[in-house]
Amino acid sequence: MRRSMTPDTTDELSALDSKLWDVRERASKTLFAKGSDAIDLLVAGVSHRRPRVRAGCVALLDHLADDRCHAALLAALHDTSPLVRRHAVHAIGCQQCKASPLRIDVTGALIDRMTNDPSPRVRRVAAHQLGLQPYDSRALTALAQVASERRDPGLLSRARHALAEQQRRALRPAVQQEPEPAAPPGSLETHDSLPAMGGLG
Repeated sequence: MRRSMTPDTTDELSALDSKLWDVRERASKTLFAKGSDAIDLLVAGVSHRRPRVRAGCVALLDHLADDRCHAALLAALHDTSPLVRRHAVHAIGCQQCKASPLRIDVTGALIDRMTNDPSPRVRRVAAHQLGLQPYDSRALTALAQVASERRDPGLLSRARHALAEQQRRALRPAVQQEPEPAAPPGSLETHDSLPAMGGLG
């Protein structure tokens, strides 16, 4: 269940919705610096009325998430804003950014967004993130189907690459399987070590 927003909560997060890049960036860094102490505030922010605030909170949870964040991140996968959903897909799929992996069905959630999300960009990010997960036969099946049926060039390229990664991992002993390193900063599917709130728009 999403927590209710309060006036104090809204005031603390409002800078994430600023029209000024430097204001958004400063707000993001301030929240990030609080570490786990910011998590309850960020979870509440996932239900903020402004999409850019919701997206900013989800992007920060990519790095700070713990067991308190599961429900909020899963709900964000179905947000009305494609920007929020795209950040949620990354936050759920990118286990390398977190102190400990999320204890949710990551592969199942990514498959759902890759196949059912109305936004091409969200579907592409989901396919990319599936390529970073440990081997899962469900991912192999879903990626193969997308690679054979879809016509979006961006989705096809990511699905084919992710499929190759899953096939490669299928040949490894299970004990050797680990999530792949995150894509380098500046790539299409990730953001820098600190969430760049200035880019939310």
